Amino acid sequence: MEHEYYMSQALALARMGRKDEAREAYRQAIRIYRNETLQKPNQLDAYLYRAMALRDIGELDSALEMLDFISNLNDKIAEPYTIRAEIYRQQGKEAQARAELERACQLKPELKQLYGVE
Repeated sequence: MEHEYYMSQALALARMGRKDEAREAYRQAIRIYRNETLQKPNQLDAYLYRAMALRDIGELDSALEMLDFISNLNDKIAEPYTIRAEIYRQQGKEAQARAELERACQLKPELKQLYGVE
């Protein structure tokens, strides 16, 4: 899938410690995903990848806004809730992170084992 390529490239650069190049790769991915969603507004994967890229460059408020937008488009998918939980955990908001994970697990019960939610 083309979406995965842009995120994989940025993530690989970040893991190699090439932070400036990774940041630029994330920014390029954000632009590409934005353009794709302008052409195909119902393309949820592109919105999700855009939110993850925003998260990965530290633009947490923008990522949260994107996740809210995605949830408004379709509140029956678990991914926005798991990503939001990760962001809340980064921000030290454990209660909110737990609530988001619980919601994700309601939508996708197999996540309970992965995230250790009961």
